[in-house]
Amino acid sequence: MIIPPGDYLYRLYMLIRRYGGLCIADEIQTGLGRCGTAWWGFQTQGVFPDFVTIGKPIGNGYPMAAVITTQHIAQYGSNPLVCAIGLAVLNVIEKEKYLLHARTLGRVLLDGFRALQQKHRLIGDVRGIGLWIGVEMVSDRLRKTPSKEVAELLAYRLKERRVIIGFDGPDRNVMTITPPLCFSTENAHGLVSLFGELLTEIEDDIDSGRPMATNPSAIYSAFGSRQQMLLEDILVDRTFPGEEQPQVLNSIHDLQELD
Repeated sequence: MIIPPGDYLYRLYMLIRRYGGLCIADEIQTGLGRCGTAWWGFQTQGVFPDFVTIGKPIGNGYPMAAVITTQHIAQYGSNPLVCAIGLAVLNVIEKEKYLLHARTLGRVLLDGFRALQQKHRLIGDVRGIGLWIGVEMVSDRLRKTPSKEVAELLAYRLKERRVIIGFDGPDRNVMTITPPLCFSTENAHGLVSLFGELLTEIEDDIDSGRPMATNPSAIYSAFGSRQQMLLEDILVDRTFPGEEQPQVLNSIHDLQELD
């Protein structure tokens, strides 16, 4: 999750078009007002793409996506029901002022995570725009050494607390904070507080040399990335709030004993 310099895409688009290429703006993560200052991420760079791709949020739960282009490139229409659903979502975003909400709440989250950055040595860079934020996990802040292990463990412990946050990037060490547009200020403060609590636990585990038992790496390393989340779901016996705490299993042997 990198915010490019202000003229980066403009210069890149100029270069691509000089050689007859077409420019595609992938707005699956940054579109539909998430950036807060504009409807689409490419607008923050002052460019006009030839194609725009939009993911599932355009349907707000209805299974749809979209590719938008100009008539001189292609002409194709979707069915009326899907178009009506997409337009309804756009109307709600505009009517309920979700761009302003994303911009305001994004500042709350950035300020919160940057405050945590001053307290926790495991946080490297904090960056983002609107409700599209990346928080780097590092093992050495001065050397900016990426730590996939910390990101993986933090994501797992967040999941145990009913918070789903992924981690991405070339080194798989960037926590991707992309909450829904309906996220509240209370939700934002709660998320930052939980981040701080869990990072304190992880740092204490590292300092004391205690094994980090909830780390599932040793369990699912041989299963591949697609099976990773499925195996986590199997290893955690889930319950709803108010019920007994979930039983966390730490090995395949523990799972077999349940049969």
